[in-house]
Amino acid sequence: MGNLFVQSALCFYSDMEEEIPPINIFTTAVEKLKASDPVLSDVIDAVGKCTLSRKENRYVSLIGSVVSQQLSGRAAESIFSRLSQELSGRITPENVLNLTHHQFRRSGISASKESYIRGISEKFALDRDFLSELNARPDDEVLTQLTRIRGVGVWTAQMFMIFSMNRLDILPLQDAGLRRGISKFYCSGEHPDDREIIRISEKWKPFRSVAVWYIWRGIDGEPKGPIQA
Repeated sequence: MGNLFVQSALCFYSDMEEEIPPINIFTTAVEKLKASDPVLSDVIDAVGKCTLSRKENRYVSLIGSVVSQQLSGRAAESIFSRLSQELSGRITPENVLNLTHHQFRRSGISASKESYIRGISEKFALDRDFLSELNARPDDEVLTQLTRIRGVGVWTAQMFMIFSMNRLDILPLQDAGLRRGISKFYCSGEHPDDREIIRISEKWKPFRSVAVWYIWRGIDGEPKGPIQA
């Protein structure tokens, strides 16, 4: 996914990037998942190599997560592209805060999402060390810190942790795509409840993020989550 505007935004705000886990971690994850879960092993074989490993501009990714809320990937990508055009590809907290309400609406962003994006931008503009300080925190504390930001709910925070922080053991329990995949691959089309999803995911620990990525790819051929470059 991605386009030239998103790519230029990522490059411009590169001071917030950080190296992701080494590629051998994902190789190890795939091997252990295949050994522990025959059903997921078949999904992995069908999907192929895990490409979750990447660098991310974390501010841009978090904005992309908000844009992606309750939208298809294609719709979110289109809106994010228009937002990036309003900023000439220079997506920074300061520039976003200078956008007018009209520019947000012209991009296709609702009033509520504008409020969320402004809240995130204010946090990043005022606390430049926020992201680096998250790195040393365990997953539960990262989730708590992120959801304290106006506009960042649990799903948005979890997508950020998977796609931008490359945290390896995140289970986005309420994600619609994950639930659909569990239904398809494990429950013969029946809708699983939370307890069943948690039970199934136990065998994926400590690599639930990688397992979820494969479930997403297995049902649609395209990973969900925040807009990716």
